[in-house]
Amino acid sequence: MSQIKVESQWNGQDELMLNIPHFPHLHSGLGDNFEDYQRYPHPLEYFFVALNGTITLVIKNFAQKNNIIIKNLYITTTGEVNSLTGHFNNIALDLRLDSSASPQKLTNLQQNLLQDEAIFALIKQPHMLTINWE
Repeated sequence: MSQIKVESQWNGQDELMLNIPHFPHLHSGLGDNFEDYQRYPHPLEYFFVALNGTITLVIKNFAQKNNIIIKNLYITTTGEVNSLTGHFNNIALDLRLDSSASPQKLTNLQQNLLQDEAIFALIKQPHMLTINWE
């Protein structure tokens, strides 16, 4: 099994930082040994960057509609890839949110993401996706 990791941080405004370890170029290979791509992101890392960015947009839009001020959103996405098939065995999202919103509004945000957003419907299969909120 190989593991990949992508991180993102949104400052509650217009800045979104995306981090793929060892990412100096927009270039990649298609092998399944992520350690071989010390210089170039793997396509599955690009997927995690897109996932983090999409989740950030969903949270930003929900926050704006519901007058929630978000000071900081930090997302870490990790996944185990089966080296034989190239498919994910699981994906874990760790979301840390700094906001002055009430616990009820934050609970509504979480429920909205899990129940109503198409991005989660695409990847939410039994035992595939784990989401940890702080």
